[in-house]
Amino acid sequence: MKTLAKIALLALTTTFLSCEASQSDDKPQPEVSNPEASCNVADPINDLDWLKSIVTTLNSYKAGYRAVKLVDYQSKPYFVVEEIYSSSPASTIYDCQGNKALKALNVTYNQFITDAKEVKVLYSKN
Repeated sequence: MKTLAKIALLALTTTFLSCEASQSDDKPQPEVSNPEASCNVADPINDLDWLKSIVTTLNSYKAGYRAVKLVDYQSKPYFVVEEIYSSSPASTIYDCQGNKALKALNVTYNQFITDAKEVKVLYSKN
C-alpha cells in the first residue's frame, strides 16, 4: 500500500512540475501586426487622399459590386480595390502610398490573393 501511495504522490508531483515548467517556458507571443498602423493612419479612406479619390470614383458608379479591402501580405498592409469595371485584377492592389503593388512585389495576382489575409472591408457596395 505504501508503494502505491508513493507512486501516486510521484505521479502528482511530476504532473504539477511539468505544468509549472510549461507555463514558465512559454515565451510571449509576438504582437499581431497591425496593417492599419503601418500606414500611419486611423481611417485609411478619409486619411489617404489617393484612396479617398478611388472611393469617390467607386461611389459614382450607379450599379455593380465594388469594395476596398485592407489585407495583410507578408506583415505589410495593402489595399485590394474590387470593382465590376476593372479590366485587370492585377491593377487593383495598392500599397500605402497608392502605388500598384504587384509588379514591385514580383508576384502574380493569384499568388498575392492566396497568401494575403483579409484584415477588414473598408468599403463595400452592390
